[in-house]
Amino acid sequence: MVNKIKCYIIFFFVPMAYGQFFYSPIDLSTSGASFSGNLGTHSLQTNPAFLGIKPGDEIAVSPLDTFIISYRVRLIESNDKNKVKEIETNLKRDGLDREYKISKEKDLFVLNAPGFKDSFSAHNYSRNLPSTISNYRILADTTKEIVFKKKYIYKIQLFATDIKDSLKTFLKRSKPLIKDLKRNVTLNDSIYRFSVGGFEYEQEALIVKDSLIENGLSPDAFIVKEELKSSVLSAPKFSISLLGNNSISINNNLFSANWFNTYSGIDMVEQPSVKESLLESLPSESADGILVANTSLLDLTYKNFGLSLFNTSLFSNFSLPTSLFEMIFEGLKFDNPIDISELDYKTYVVGSSSFSYGMPIEHESIPFETYIGIGLRYLNGSFSYLDSFSGVILTTTDSITISLEGKIINPDFTYGSGYGIDLGVLCILDEKISGQISFIGLGSSLNNNVLVKYISQESKYSNEEIESNISLIPGLLPYPESLYVVDSSSFENISIELPAKLNLGLNYIYSNKVHLKGSIQHIMQTKFIGSVNPRFSLGVELSPKTNFPLRAGFSTGGFNQNSKITGSSNTYGIGFGIHLGVFHFDLGMNQIGGVFNKAKGFSVGSDLRLLF
Repeated sequence: MVNKIKCYIIFFFVPMAYGQFFYSPIDLSTSGASFSGNLGTHSLQTNPAFLGIKPGDEIAVSPLDTFIISYRVRLIESNDKNKVKEIETNLKRDGLDREYKISKEKDLFVLNAPGFKDSFSAHNYSRNLPSTISNYRILADTTKEIVFKKKYIYKIQLFATDIKDSLKTFLKRSKPLIKDLKRNVTLNDSIYRFSVGGFEYEQEALIVKDSLIENGLSPDAFIVKEELKSSVLSAPKFSISLLGNNSISINNNLFSANWFNTYSGIDMVEQPSVKESLLESLPSESADGILVANTSLLDLTYKNFGLSLFNTSLFSNFSLPTSLFEMIFEGLKFDNPIDISELDYKTYVVGSSSFSYGMPIEHESIPFETYIGIGLRYLNGSFSYLDSFSGVILTTTDSITISLEGKIINPDFTYGSGYGIDLGVLCILDEKISGQISFIGLGSSLNNNVLVKYISQESKYSNEEIESNISLIPGLLPYPESLYVVDSSSFENISIELPAKLNLGLNYIYSNKVHLKGSIQHIMQTKFIGSVNPRFSLGVELSPKTNFPLRAGFSTGGFNQNSKITGSSNTYGIGFGIHLGVFHFDLGMNQIGGVFNKAKGFSVGSDLRLLF
């Protein structure tokens, strides 16, 4: 029991940090496959084009609570299950081959023939039963079910031609009369069809059609009834995040719960083979980790506009040389230099405020619904990193020599600023398929006048000095004030690139209860954080339009395939939502590099929103 508790504590809190830039719990629970989430505030960090969707235009179906009545024939009741099975076999043998169901009710086994849509079908089946089955009963079953009723829109078709120039002439002539109406051009069977409007009620469309005819425009105009196509989406008129939108992701290339449970608390002097196994498990160059966290205190959208304030992101990358671990477990060896040049770290924390806008694009050359969006970001933050470093620890029989050279960028708690741009495009191909592309944070950077420290030192400690002042060397290393001596420093104007995201996404509605999602995400502008491979994700959302949607996903690539990170590159996600009226709570989590105790990290995120 103690070992299990120890395992789970380590699993949740100990691993070195390593993240994937998740921005919403829906993104996280599908391992990045659904980065646009449920629109509203979720679109601010993923694709501003979703803001172009007008509330109400996207709902092609409306849920209705109803009851389904079906009938079944109760054939026989018996306390002998074998007898019931024998009767079922005989019925199928005699040509009454259909689905039968054996169930136990109280102390009796019951044979039923379920699935009749009406009582007539059940009676017709009963007439063909053998005479040995005479005590049958026809029963009605009532099942509660949610059905989705299709919704339609009504358009007014004004013109049709197979000549594109004729269409352009008509559009130019009719523009003054239809300037307040939504225009739509479709190309089907080499015929251009031009229509206006998107009316919810046919009577409303008839009134507008008669008005256009009276003004001398298209006397042959007629009403076209179409199913609403944008059922893939659900855009609120107003949305706001409450209590923050938070996510954190951690991982590493060495530690896992299994690793700690294997090597912690073991006497390696008595079990030298365990120490050898531990040393073999170390990475070849360094133990690497990255922490990525995000929190947003105020995100809101209204119609086509979005505003994000106090959106804070933290990134921290560090590398500890494997030689340090070997030194700890094997001890120092005389005249054997220990290279610690792999020591490295990079950190930034940035607050982002953005203003976004989305709109539909209507053009005769685009045969499907298209939306575009743009966002402007103001950035304010700080950064620190080790620009260069080399170091060696050398021991002899009478001394320890530590040689260091490096350049440290230290902002001393000052803040720099910068700007970035978001761009996005969304295409709704039909009522089941939509695709998108977006660039988030293009050109983002932080520029600041920071303190630059240059160090160059060779420190030598004799055995007498070490013995006379043992407090200098806890763990065989001197205190930082003895090790790092600043030879010179200056203030320099330095700019770092912040990572930008390229998102490619595809959404397919298999049914009202199953939505399939896929995406490719690529981190760009990685000069500061280091190169990152693309991440490929697949996910599913179950019962998305109900009060309790479920989500799951799988991804490969991304930070897990960083050139310095080893091990599995797979991520497994799961999550759920509680959507009660205007209150939407979503929770997502995933495991990185494995599952349960084999995982080398995990991610978790949640948010609470109001949607109207």
